[in-house]
Amino acid sequence: MLIVFFTRERSVCQLIAGRLAEKGHIAVVFTNMQKVIKAVGRHGSQKVDLLALDFRMGQQNDPGWSLLASGTKIPAVYYNDPYGSPGNFALNWNRKITGESEFADRNLMPLFRDLESVMLQHDILPCISLVCPPQKIRGSEEMELGHFSIELFREKYSVQPAKYKLLCYFYKNRGMLLDTKKICLFMWNEYSYAKRETLFSYICYLRKLFRKESRYCLRIINEGRHGYIFRISCPKFRAEVE
Repeated sequence: MLIVFFTRERSVCQLIAGRLAEKGHIAVVFTNMQKVIKAVGRHGSQKVDLLALDFRMGQQNDPGWSLLASGTKIPAVYYNDPYGSPGNFALNWNRKITGESEFADRNLMPLFRDLESVMLQHDILPCISLVCPPQKIRGSEEMELGHFSIELFREKYSVQPAKYKLLCYFYKNRGMLLDTKKICLFMWNEYSYAKRETLFSYICYLRKLFRKESRYCLRIINEGRHGYIFRISCPKFRAEVE
C-alpha cells in the first residue's frame, strides 16, 4: 500500500517508512504542503491508500490543508494523535476511517496494524509522543552502525569470499573516494585492464545483492575516472526529494 506522510519530523517518519517497506508497503515523506498536494494529485486518490499526518501540521491555518483534507477523498489519520494510546492506535484509526461514509467499505486494518507495530518499536515510540517532548532520532551514522552487521549481510546473501573481501574494503572506507587502481592493488596486488574488468564485475555482483536488501540502502557510486564511493544509509525507504 502507498502511504503519504506529512510531518515536521522528517527523520522519524523516514525511519517509520523504512520499517513499513520491510512489510511490503511504500511510503513517501513530505514536510511541505504544496509538495504533498502535487504528489497526491500525481498519484491520484485511487492510488494513495492513506495520508498519515502529523497532528501539529493539521492544526495550522494553511489554505492547502483544506484542499488536501476535503478534495482528495483519501483516508487520513494523525499518526501521532495525542488522544491515542499505545496498543490502541490501529483500533482508533480504523474507527475514525470506517465512521466516514465514503470510506466505510475500506479495509485498512491490516495497514493500520502494520503501522502500529512499527510505531510501538522501542526506538520509534518515544520519538512520536506529543504528551511528553518527543525524543530525537539518532544521527544517521549511529543508525547505520547501530544494527547493520556486514557479517550477517554476508551470511544472508551467501556473498562469495572474493566479493566479500571487496565489500569489507568498501565498508571500512565508506564515504571515501576510492581510486580504482588502489582498489585493484588491495584486491590482487596488481593493476591491469583485466583486473579493472574483474573489479567491475564484482561491483555489479554486489549491486545486485544491494537491491535485494530491504532494510538498508547500500550503494557503490561510480565517480567516473576518479573511482568509487560506498555509502550506506538506514532506513531504506522511498522518499520525495524536496
